[in-house]
Amino acid sequence: MKEVFGWTQASRMASVYVHLSGKNTDNAILKVYGKVIEETVKGGVLMPIQCLRCKTGNESTNKFCKLCGLPLDEVTQRNLLTEEFRHKEANRLMDSLLKDDKVVKLLMSKLKQTQ
Repeated sequence: MKEVFGWTQASRMASVYVHLSGKNTDNAILKVYGKVIEETVKGGVLMPIQCLRCKTGNESTNKFCKLCGLPLDEVTQRNLLTEEFRHKEANRLMDSLLKDDKVVKLLMSKLKQTQ
């Protein structure tokens, strides 16, 4: 780290900010520049999550791929599918209601009252 920032070997500047080994420092710097990815815990070590669609490496904390937006874990996928199903059901119900002229007239009168 001292080499990277141009500090002398005798400088105590690095110890003020971090207490990491050289490998950790290198990884932290590479991560800032988007070169190293951390993620999912495997034996206490964070491992990257690879997107099944685009093969992009993602941080373990990501719920969606940072490139293509695909959900990265089963819980997020399940929640997304459940929400999508609810929206489709609501749209189907609304479509069937709007086929009834009485419902349309009632909605129109309610809309006029709110304006």
